[in-house]
Amino acid sequence: MRSILLIVLLWAAGSAAVCQFHLRQPKPTVFKQVGTRSLFLRKQLDTLQLRDNETATVHCPTGLTIAMSEYNAATKLVGTAAELVCKSGGIYLGDKQLMQVSSGYVKCNAEYSQSIYESRKSLAGCPQQAMNLAIGYKLQGDDDIKTVGICFDLRTNQVRFVSYLAYAPSNAASYGYWNNEVNALQLDTYIGQLSDYFKFVSTSQFDSFVKKQPHLGDLFNSIFFEYASLLQEERPVFKEDVKSYSAMFNVVWSSRLRSGNWQHFLNALSAATDFVKYDIRVGVSGVAKLPLAHNCNMSRSLVIRTPEMESLPVPEHIWARLRPLQPTTGDISEFVIVAHNSPYANLEDLNSVCTDICDEIPWLRDSVFGQLHLVPSYGVMHCCLADDIDRRKLIDFPLESPHTEKKFDDFLSSAQNSTANSL
Repeated sequence: MRSILLIVLLWAAGSAAVCQFHLRQPKPTVFKQVGTRSLFLRKQLDTLQLRDNETATVHCPTGLTIAMSEYNAATKLVGTAAELVCKSGGIYLGDKQLMQVSSGYVKCNAEYSQSIYESRKSLAGCPQQAMNLAIGYKLQGDDDIKTVGICFDLRTNQVRFVSYLAYAPSNAASYGYWNNEVNALQLDTYIGQLSDYFKFVSTSQFDSFVKKQPHLGDLFNSIFFEYASLLQEERPVFKEDVKSYSAMFNVVWSSRLRSGNWQHFLNALSAATDFVKYDIRVGVSGVAKLPLAHNCNMSRSLVIRTPEMESLPVPEHIWARLRPLQPTTGDISEFVIVAHNSPYANLEDLNSVCTDICDEIPWLRDSVFGQLHLVPSYGVMHCCLADDIDRRKLIDFPLESPHTEKKFDDFLSSAQNSTANSL
């Protein structure tokens, strides 16, 4: 909201706006030059105003259409980007006059979504056998937009962890200027849909077979579980950006955790980001255990099977690592939220990850999460310093170390081997 107000004030200063563009569906991506900075205007923007001699660059991978109104002949522009200039004689594309009037609309020629790419730059702690991916889109003449970074494990064909800017500004933001992890990635090699190489289970498919798990015995109860994305943000723009890849982010959640303290944590984080932006990683760790009914001193791995006998492990823990991009004096610079995702965890399990520091983080301490994060009926969650985490308990928690680059050929070979093994 503050970013929008700043832009409106800048537009209002000096001469009045003389050109107005209505952004129609499918909306293009818009960059507006404000001083020496190029601001990325989110797709929620409905109207773009320009003063005399001001410019805006519009991008769309499916091409662009511009017209005075729905009743006038439309012009389809060549290419995927256009720099529109407001002048006293109308609207120009460079030196070419497009319209003699100062009002019109611009839209994409067809719907589009962000694409998935391999990045040769690695996410710290993403292991050698994993792929570094980024969801975003390339922009002609401007910085690429990157929404989510992904560490994708080629052994299990599952997401190891994801990285993104938590509750990023939804209307106007200079994304390229945030010092967050995703911006360090590159859109090097276009991959497209991972479902071309790997099979991902949808939520509806999971619901159809989760009750039929005879190998797990009498203590298993499907009512404890649901299948949903690691990315639980509800921002419409964010959900739209990743919707084409939603199935790959799905994991098996404890129902009470996801709707309980994990949601309380997200509510507190959303409120905190009004003042401080957080770079966040969300990932899974380990496989939960299920006691054997005939011998409660023994257990088996809690793995749900599809009708094709493929495995969906229930993560033992779901975690989020947070780093404030504008740390203030006295604040904890980085910490980890660890959630116990097993409905069968015992008291010893629930108290063995780290020394809890939730009370030392004001925006968590003073929230509903702060009051309920240790209540089992809402899902037990801890706040930890990364160095204090018992790595024997939080299996596969990523170490902060760089890894070598991997090529797309390696990825394709692994995918083909995986496909062959599943046949």
